[in-house]
Amino acid sequence: MSLVPAVCFVLFLSIPSFGFFPEYEHLGDNETREIFTPWLIDTEYQSDKLSYSLPFDWHDQWLRSDNAFQYSAGSLGPTRFMTRGRMKLRKKITERLFLQLSYVDRGDLEDHRNAMIFELGYQVLSKMSLHLYGQPESLKSKDDVGLAAEWSFNKRNRLRMFHTWVDFSHNKRSEDQSRYNEPPRSYGLVWRQTSETGGFQEWSLRHDTKAVREFTDVLRTYGYQGLFVDGKGRMSLGADRGWLQFHGEWGRLFEQDTLNTDRGVSAWDLDRMSFWLQHSHNSWLIPLYGLKFTHYEWSSSGGSVIHTNWMPHLWYPIFAVNDGEVQHKGRLGYEVAWHKGQGPKALRGINDFDERIEHRMNFRYEIAFTKTTRMLFLLSFDMDSLEDSPWEGGNMQFTADF
Repeated sequence: MSLVPAVCFVLFLSIPSFGFFPEYEHLGDNETREIFTPWLIDTEYQSDKLSYSLPFDWHDQWLRSDNAFQYSAGSLGPTRFMTRGRMKLRKKITERLFLQLSYVDRGDLEDHRNAMIFELGYQVLSKMSLHLYGQPESLKSKDDVGLAAEWSFNKRNRLRMFHTWVDFSHNKRSEDQSRYNEPPRSYGLVWRQTSETGGFQEWSLRHDTKAVREFTDVLRTYGYQGLFVDGKGRMSLGADRGWLQFHGEWGRLFEQDTLNTDRGVSAWDLDRMSFWLQHSHNSWLIPLYGLKFTHYEWSSSGGSVIHTNWMPHLWYPIFAVNDGEVQHKGRLGYEVAWHKGQGPKALRGINDFDERIEHRMNFRYEIAFTKTTRMLFLLSFDMDSLEDSPWEGGNMQFTADF
């Protein structure tokens, strides 16, 4: 699935972003392909995601820029990377009209999203603009188109409401013998706030309506729907107390496939939630530490699978060197991950243990070419396998403004 070119009117200048573009997200064949496959997720998966997460201050940089690129790729095993990539380029055409090109690349063991979005916006009032957006695909049946409206209450507070028609021409242009009896749509809102001191908040709500697709040649019916809430932020606690950083997510999803069963299961429900809290202060002995909690519950006629994870973690600086205008930094990170898995073994992975505590050591090397152009390299080691094979994986991250 994806999004097609169009024109979106928004009430003022929008800054599309997100823990990855909530206004451009939606469920579809690609996005739901692995959401309901708990046997792909092992004991260390959530710890991998934590290690490879983008720094919180990068999101503040993203929100403040009209032209930016950020990317992260980290190893999840011998065959998979976790990717988090996004780009936005904005060009003002007239005093009121602008064109924006956005790109998102998000992949892991749960879902996939890869899209190039074209957006045309028009400022109709001083605090209001309207947009048409979308993305073309080589298969026209996968084209999506959407409308949005944005309001700017002041310089640092913006609200966006959006509605996307997913695969809007599928029933007329599909190459296979399928049609939507209930066509998919996605709608919601995103509120964003930035501060002069480097803090921010972003909250989003998205509903993917029930979609039912019928394949007449193989007597197959495929359906899905979802509801998602996401909030993240970085707030100053004062000069002597540093920063409080948080990211919370909650989602409820449903998928049914009457022909292609997953290990004998034709329908899944998934409730997933996570909360990540960090505190940072550059002058403290431990300048960055935090705790992340995740809870996933897959329910089906074949039984339920539950994953619960608690992950305390910290980062400690070991060097900082200036080479002219370029700065080099090194940090050591330590994570403890307590994982609890429940459910029938037939629906779980080989390395999904009933209860296990994992320890991980990370080394991160940062090169800051400028304040807004930085590259990070991360090496991760399994502290429970020092005598065997401690190498866990690596990660590269890059951010830049244009």
